[in-house]
Amino acid sequence: MRLIVDTLRLKAEDLLGTKFCKHSMDPFDYSKELSPIATAVLLERMEDLHRLVKEGADINAQDELGRSALIVAIDQDYANPDWIEFLVANGIDVNLQDNNGDTALDLARYNSNQEAIDLLVKHNAVGKDGPSAKKKQWDQIYDAFDQVNSIKLTDREAKKRG
Repeated sequence: MRLIVDTLRLKAEDLLGTKFCKHSMDPFDYSKELSPIATAVLLERMEDLHRLVKEGADINAQDELGRSALIVAIDQDYANPDWIEFLVANGIDVNLQDNNGDTALDLARYNSNQEAIDLLVKHNAVGKDGPSAKKKQWDQIYDAFDQVNSIKLTDREAKKRG
């Protein structure tokens, strides 16, 4: 399994190039905390995913943010049916929640990925009745920007009036 992880690291470095290394950045930092399964999904390496599962890697492993391989795939919005079907067929828990309480179904709904939604529901996935935690977080961010812009506009108008 270590060989596959090292292979994934080399592939990531090839994809990202050496420009990051000039600045003391490891191009693999963004996924260092992910499980090997989730890393293979993130890098869209289906052959490595097959090999890792065959070798017994924990398909339900979650990263420090609580993301499973399925959540990573859907959160990156490239979960095609083959990825979902493979993960489900090999025992992934479709109802694992990330640290925000979102499931893969919540994120598929957030991303408006109807194909993923249909597949997850077919496999008894559940989600929230309301918006995902991710949507709520982004709504708060957008609201904060709107408030800042409103304050700036009011300040500009006050300065014009003098």
